[in-house]
Amino acid sequence: HLMYIERIARRQLEAGLEADARAMLDHAEHLVCEYRDALPEVASQAPRVLRMLSIVEARNGLLESAASRAEQALDASSDWHALAAAASAMTIVWQTARRREDDATATYRDRAVQICEQAIHALELMANAYPGNLWYSVPLAQTRIRLAQAQCDRNEHVDLRSLGQAIDTLTAARDGMHAAEWDEELFVIGKGLLTR
Repeated sequence: HLMYIERIARRQLEAGLEADARAMLDHAEHLVCEYRDALPEVASQAPRVLRMLSIVEARNGLLESAASRAEQALDASSDWHALAAAASAMTIVWQTARRREDDATATYRDRAVQICEQAIHALELMANAYPGNLWYSVPLAQTRIRLAQAQCDRNEHVDLRSLGQAIDTLTAARDGMHAAEWDEELFVIGKGLLTR
């Protein structure tokens, strides 16, 4: 149920229906708070809901709140779902801060690097344990691109081999991945980073 609410909210946000998306996500957050202790499947969806709330708040320029939501996503679960959701959310926070020329850009970006590195470690363990499983290999590839984005922004060395593997993984998975898990913009960005 929560997964579908999160997906609907994402589509509403993409369509510019921000108030509707926020209402859906507020409802989802209420369900998480009420049932997470009793229902493990609810707790497992909490990071995704918090990620979306972070995105909404970042879009509205509420960067401190958005960053707090990203941290909440990280703390919402002890598995890779929380790490991947938090990495995605904090990436959006620092990129939004960069566009707004916010003084905290570097702080958000550096925190995104930390979370991305943690997420990559956790996802590599899962991807190695379950070779070919798109539910692990795709978020791993996406997180590697997010890390590369932040490293480029810091004028640091980017592991082109790892980035290339990420693009290869996403290229192979493109037709088989659920649309709700696919991020075309990130895929294009990754290819651009590889050839810059």
